[in-house]
Amino acid sequence: MVALVLAYLGANAIGVYRSVTHVRERPDVPAAELLLDVGPRWTLVGLLPPLDERGRPRPGVVAGWADGPDRLVHTVLKHVSPARAELAHVLARPSRGEAVAGWGRGGDRASVACVDRTPPDCRVWVYETRYGQYTERLLRSSPDGPVEEGEFLALAREVDVRAEYVLRG
Repeated sequence: MVALVLAYLGANAIGVYRSVTHVRERPDVPAAELLLDVGPRWTLVGLLPPLDERGRPRPGVVAGWADGPDRLVHTVLKHVSPARAELAHVLARPSRGEAVAGWGRGGDRASVACVDRTPPDCRVWVYETRYGQYTERLLRSSPDGPVEEGEFLALAREVDVRAEYVLRG
């Protein structure tokens, strides 16, 4: 059992190393500049610094919006390096969810998953991406019914468009 765990960790470490050796640092911008522009449908309910496991503020920002019972949360974290961002992305990936095959545009890494049910009945979608030293997580949930996959993918694409615009350099 220990050998299997060590083999798994070793394979992930090799993947992390390979993925960050060709990635350059992105321009240094405030994390809030990467936040999604959600338009008039959504009402901002909170803008906070993210917290680490001890409750201390981390470099970044968390924004939450509501539309009735529906929620949209966008988290942007700024890590000290692309390698640290890659490690955070790998560890945070919503692997327990139903992944959307063939989708992963924009960032150096990206994943989209339904984390509560199987599409098309998904009520909680998560998009996670990395751009150099930045990681972003977009969560869209609806307690009253499914969130359309196309709607969520359009929001995820907007995250990419914003990041590419802000971080080009």
